[in-house]
This record gives sequence, C-alpha cells and structure tokens, in this order.
Amino acid sequence: MSKCHSPRLQAMVSLAGGHYHLSKRKTKESMADFFQADVSLGSVPALEQRTSEAIHEPVQEAREYVKTKPVVHMDETGWREANKRAWLWVAATTWVTVFLIRLSRGSKVAKEMLGEAFQGIVNSDRWSAYNWLRTWLRQLCWAHLLRNLEAFVERGAESQRIGEAILAQAGLMFQWWHKVRDGTMSRAAFQEQMRPVQRQVGELPATTARPPEPVETSSSVRTPYGPSCASRVWNRPTTFGERQVRPGVLWRNGSFGIQSEAGSRFVERITTVVATLRQQQRNVLDYLTEACDAANWDRKAPFDPGQWWPDWPDWPMLHQSPTDAEKWIEDVLAKSDRPRDAYLREQAAFLGIDLPADEAVAVLPTPPRHEHWLELPGTGGWVAYRLCRRPETVLYLWENFSIVCGTLQEMLLAGLIAWELGAPPRAELPIRLDGQDLMTTLRSGETYHAVVGRRDLHGHRDLRILHREHRYPLWL
Repeated sequence: MSKCHSPRLQAMVSLAGGHYHLSKRKTKESMADFFQADVSLGSVPALEQRTSEAIHEPVQEAREYVKTKPVVHMDETGWREANKRAWLWVAATTWVTVFLIRLSRGSKVAKEMLGEAFQGIVNSDRWSAYNWLRTWLRQLCWAHLLRNLEAFVERGAESQRIGEAILAQAGLMFQWWHKVRDGTMSRAAFQEQMRPVQRQVGELPATTARPPEPVETSSSVRTPYGPSCASRVWNRPTTFGERQVRPGVLWRNGSFGIQSEAGSRFVERITTVVATLRQQQRNVLDYLTEACDAANWDRKAPFDPGQWWPDWPDWPMLHQSPTDAEKWIEDVLAKSDRPRDAYLREQAAFLGIDLPADEAVAVLPTPPRHEHWLELPGTGGWVAYRLCRRPETVLYLWENFSIVCGTLQEMLLAGLIAWELGAPPRAELPIRLDGQDLMTTLRSGETYHAVVGRRDLHGHRDLRILHREHRYPLWL
C-alpha cells in the first residue's frame, strides 16, 4: 500500500469526513479498501486540517461575495462544539453558499455574515437575530408564513376570516409565480398582477387577535404580512436557506458534534466549498485536489477562467497555442487595473472577434436592475459591458445577463469583459458555449426579459433585441 499522501488522496479523505460524514476509522478503512492507500488513523484529522487551510482563502472570498448580493437566504440550526451549545449558520445566494459556526445565535453573527451596511434583501424566518434589518429589506419565509396563516384559520371567528383572506391572495401569488418560473408569464406582468394583491392584504384590519401560537415578533396581521410578505417573491424558493442547511442537520444528528474550534473551521469551510460547487455544477473532488496541490507547494492558484463559469475548456482546445494563451493572460493581468474600451477591442482583435459598433449598442434600452437579458453569439459580452458602463445605470453584469458564445474565443473574451467590469472573484457569471441558432437557444426552457444578438441581414451584421412579450423581433 502506498504511503504517499497525494493532493487527490488528501482531498478524498477530506470529502469522506466533511461531506459523506464517515467516521475517522471508516475513512481510513475506505481508503484502504477502494484505493489500497495506507492512511493511519491520526493522519485523517491531520489531512482534514491541511485541507481546511488550503481552502481558507477562497472561503473568505465567498463570504465577502455574499455581502454584495441583492438577495441572501439565511437560516441557522443547532450545533455542538467541545460539548458546548453552538449554531451552524448559512447564507445562500444563487451561486454561492457560505456556512459559519459560532457559539451565539444572536444578531452579532448575522451582521458578521452580511455586514452591518448590507443593503440587499434577506430571506429568513422571524428569529430576532434579523430584527436589526429594516422591514423593507426582509422577506419572511413563506413556509413559516403559511403555517401561521393556517393557525389563524383554525382559531375561528375574526382570525379565521383574516387568515382565509390572506391565504386566498397567497394562492394567487404562487399560481402566477409558477408561471414566471415556467416561462409562461413575464416578470413585469407578474409585478403588475401583484399590485392589487399587495393592496388587498394591506387593507386588512391593522390588528387582530393572536393566533393559537404567539408570533415571535408581532401580534398583528399588518406587520408580519405586510412589507415583508406579499410584496416580494424571489428567484429562489423561500425555503432555499433551509434546504442548504439540511446537510448540516444530518451531520449533527449522526455525530456528537465537533470537539475543537479547528474542527468547526473545517466543517464550515468544507461545507461552503461543497455547497457552492454543487450549485455551480462543478466537480468538488477536482477543485479540492487543485487547492490542496497549490497549498502543498506554497503557491497561489493560477489565473482560472473557471472562476466565472463551470467547465472551462483546456487551453489546447483554443485556436491559440498554449504558449500564446499564457502570454495573452500575462498581458491581461498587466493591463487589468481599470476597464478600457480600447484595450478590450485590442484583445477582441487578437482573438479574431469583430465587436459591435458603439452606435449600435447606444440605441438599446437600459434594462432595469435584475431584469434577465440574454446576449446571443456574435457579441462576446460587449453589449452587456456597454450597457453596464452607462453612467446612469447601476447594473450587476452577473445578475442581469446570461451570455451565450459562439466560439471558445468569444467565451474567453466575455469572461475578460466581466472581469474588467469589476465582477468579484468567483462571481460565476453565466457564460456558456452554444451554437449560432437563435431558436435553439430560445427553446432551452429558460426565461428572459429580452434577447439581444447579431445576425446577417442583406450582408450587414446588425444588433437586434427580441422581447418575449412580442411575437416578432425588433430590428435595430
């Protein structure tokens, strides 16, 4: 049996305990049975701690990333650390989920995860740790709200009337939201239909009798079911945070907790990495192997285009030679201090891509923040870049756009544009490689407010925008 603890073996040992929840002894036995690897019992926690240090920096990046997002789902569950009561906290976004273990369940930890200056929307239950957030910055969990409304109904009398009225409006809201999710209703139409729902819920009596089980932060209908309730439904179900913390619950129920602070750091870091990579559909073992290898040699991870999208192709697949590609990346790193249109055009020319004219982009309407636009092949992310650079707009490229690229070079350029625009590390901008056929992309089942692309028309390549609400494209 081999006694060499390679980076991949180190990653497998860490995954066995940190994700598959094998005991130290079973981890040792599984390595011997499956891989004929001789790992001593004491080496198992030692390898876990080395992995914990290897992923410390990217986990910190993930925590900072979450603080910048417009919508965050939060939850917490009980934990044990050195036989003391602790809590496992989770903050989940569309592309990144982070965990934290602390001996407190108070607002101090919530502020640590979100930042005291957080200006996004927090989806949570009514636990008092989130009361420091402004009411209009909170979306109460609909699973909890519906249970409370059922309690109103079961009480009878006036409470029953109030509960049934709100449940009826909630039923309409979810019926419409499912259409938005399935692509049969636009978000703009959904928001328009929600206005009378919000108004009718707001016109209910300001106070009513308490439900059978007291509500944690309010005894009135208006407060818990007003601004934090019917006015918002986000891209993720409101139970998303609870689902993300479920593996931690199963780990806790199958063990006696963690016996040291270092062990808690390993748990929160490995669960952060696993949950985030699963969301991005990236291979967890391959990532951990690369991280462990870099740490073992005390070097920084190389420039990684995969920080914007999964399944980045190997350099030999590009039309440039590996040497040229490496030289090009060095040049990019040297010039990446600030966005420069001329510089990006220079890189596009190097890749053989003809970017759209600024005049063509100027006639495009500005999408509202968080409206989902699709940019089709032939534009290389340039349209999204130009729209986001308009001085009157405050758009997040990685929130507002999906970019489909016709070639691998376009894919590279789109990632570079995102980087130049200020996308934080591992922002996971949705960029993918696809064919040139418009209808193939539109039949993918995804929903967009608008589709922008280029197409030959009488020998000219023009930008066009196709709104989902219109039957025919609007040529620009």
